[in-house]
Amino acid sequence: MAAVIQLRTAPALDPRQGHPIPGSIGPQLSLIHGGRSAHARRLRRTFLLRRAVVLAIAVTVVWVLAQLLGAVFATPAGSSGTPVGTTAPAVHQVRSGDTLWALATRVDPDADPRDVVDRIIALNEVGTPGAPLGPDLELRVGTQLRLPAGG
Repeated sequence: MAAVIQLRTAPALDPRQGHPIPGSIGPQLSLIHGGRSAHARRLRRTFLLRRAVVLAIAVTVVWVLAQLLGAVFATPAGSSGTPVGTTAPAVHQVRSGDTLWALATRVDPDADPRDVVDRIIALNEVGTPGAPLGPDLELRVGTQLRLPAGG
């Protein structure tokens, strides 16, 4: 059993009467809580419970802040919250040397060019007379090609 002993200097007591002996100063030993006493176990349990509660509160606060910051920064500034691609498409005059791939990377550099090429094809009529895309998906110089607006 572990114990902590507290040493204090105080006047010695007469063992028969319990009164201090005049002029005597001697050590007074007393056992204080420690080791595996029931009181020490209760104190340790209380300490651990308080730590668990503080940790749970801290985790909850961090999670709530992360959710709030995620909501604030998820919508770009100036955005009305409308989905991308619902805005009116931009119009591009097809010039010699233009390719669907080059136009797709210019329109939305962060997206997969294959997806943007598919959106360009969906926005334009394919194979009809006067359409910017022929039946083989070749671009016709001088025609107006609709491009998806924004990324």
